[in-house]
Amino acid sequence: MSSEPSQNGDEKPQKPLHDTLVDLYVGEENNHYPLHEKLLCYHSPFFASIFYNKDNKSSRTKEFGLPEIEDQTFALFVGWLYARALRGPEEESDIGPLLDLYFLASKLQIEALETDIVET
Repeated sequence: MSSEPSQNGDEKPQKPLHDTLVDLYVGEENNHYPLHEKLLCYHSPFFASIFYNKDNKSSRTKEFGLPEIEDQTFALFVGWLYARALRGPEEESDIGPLLDLYFLASKLQIEALETDIVET
């Protein structure tokens, strides 16, 4: 684990990634995805504006819903979020989910994911 110098020169450990989870509810069935807040907000200005805005109810409850997003698309996003990897399409039918993921990346303001999809 990395550390940073404190004001008196001693090193103090940084808060670990797993310090805070947020609860995302996805799709019509409200499938539950507990995700690491820091990782999610680091990659997504969309989520940073939701969870780091003290005036927003979601920043206090650490919950947010995305009922319009397909579960399969969000699962691809979660895979990318934690592994920073995507599988390229093997068949023509694999292109649709990647297009859906691209639109999700655009909504969530994640340029790195958009680039990864284009380069896949």
